[in-house]
Amino acid sequence: MGKILKLVGILAGVVMTFTSCLNSDDTKITFYNDAVITNFYIATAEIEKHTTSSTGEDSVYTTTNTDVAKITFQIDHYNGRIYNLDSLPYGTNAAKLLCSYSTKSNGMLAIRNLETEEEEDGEEWRYFSMTDSIDFTVPRTVKVFAYNDNEITREYTIEVNVKQIPEMAMVWQNVGTLDELAAMQNARLLACGDNVVLLASDGNSTTIYRNNENEFEKVTNNGAANLYTNAATYGNSMAMLNGTNIEYMQNGMATTETYPADGIRQLLAMSRSHIYAMDNNGRIVISKDHGATWQDDVLDDDASLLPDQDIAAISVPYLRDKNVDNTVLIGTPSTKEQDYMVSWLKIDTSNSSDDKWTLMSTGEESAYNLPKLSGISMTAANSSLLLATGANAEGKYETLYISRDGGLTWKQNGDYTLPEISDGATKITLCIDNANTLWAICCGTGEIWRCNMSE
Repeated sequence: MGKILKLVGILAGVVMTFTSCLNSDDTKITFYNDAVITNFYIATAEIEKHTTSSTGEDSVYTTTNTDVAKITFQIDHYNGRIYNLDSLPYGTNAAKLLCSYSTKSNGMLAIRNLETEEEEDGEEWRYFSMTDSIDFTVPRTVKVFAYNDNEITREYTIEVNVKQIPEMAMVWQNVGTLDELAAMQNARLLACGDNVVLLASDGNSTTIYRNNENEFEKVTNNGAANLYTNAATYGNSMAMLNGTNIEYMQNGMATTETYPADGIRQLLAMSRSHIYAMDNNGRIVISKDHGATWQDDVLDDDASLLPDQDIAAISVPYLRDKNVDNTVLIGTPSTKEQDYMVSWLKIDTSNSSDDKWTLMSTGEESAYNLPKLSGISMTAANSSLLLATGANAEGKYETLYISRDGGLTWKQNGDYTLPEISDGATKITLCIDNANTLWAICCGTGEIWRCNMSE
């Protein structure tokens, strides 16, 4: 009998007979509830840190960190994946991690040996010890064996993500002023390809600017007054609801397609395959042909809970599958009196007609709802890290809210702050470009701020 089977017997505390070795090709694989990992986390990690002495010399030291146990690992039972959305700290030695886990009904967990670590007796699997360090520099395969039948198993792939860039506080730089913004009532920043596009409205028309390094140059000034809230980008493409038309463009600001916007009230977001909008009846509609035709999209909850004021939406590639987009919609429904904003999510798999909008807000009892804000602005570093700000009940922009789970919960974090804007600023719009630079532009003062994100 293999070592794993002996360990199973010891752990079970009873005399058991096994019919096959774990490295046998004849092992029966059955998906069953008693072969399940119910919890997994990193209990202890060694983290390498750098310091500078009084003489200016750089030195390195290693600390033992147990706070990593607070980092949540997602368990995807359907696809057999375990992974952490929030990365372990920069400098973590992923080759020496102490892990903790639990299984249903005392199932035993084994880990497949790395090719370079195969034991002399040829064992493919070894017992996953919670007292020995494990190498997670590459994804590792583990297998759960049911307590009462070792032929009932389930495999998972565990991926441990470590930050590749040193953590640092956000450092905002004031890189200039756009004087025209002093008279602008509303503005919106959007990343489009290698550029950042600014849409600024004075209440009568919208002027479009495009950045040239830290300066913004005027492209056109004949957009509809509400164009700033009716534009969406994805990659190098852009769509706008400009008056009574949907305008679609690629590779810059030149319009390549124009369609009548019959029945469309507000453009929401654009994924790689679809454009989303709100129609005149307050329903979410979807276009698969750049705005030429529209159809009702599918919800898995009450449509009366859709937001219809202070709306922001964004579509971003899913962190774990670049062929899938997450589209997040936040806002306030006028049908309910509440002091928080609702969040909806659409997982867009391009071709599936089963993709539905899901209401993510958990209700008034949650301490991590996004507070009710006006003049809302939302941007994304990736599908897991969203940033949002808006004016509070006093009309002030004071807080940058962070969501690390794609819009489900929103929190304040001292490492993420707004720039120290002047008192005359009336609106703030945010945008993260494809170089991972966070931009902030203020109406009323025209201030232009930027900072490099650490993630």
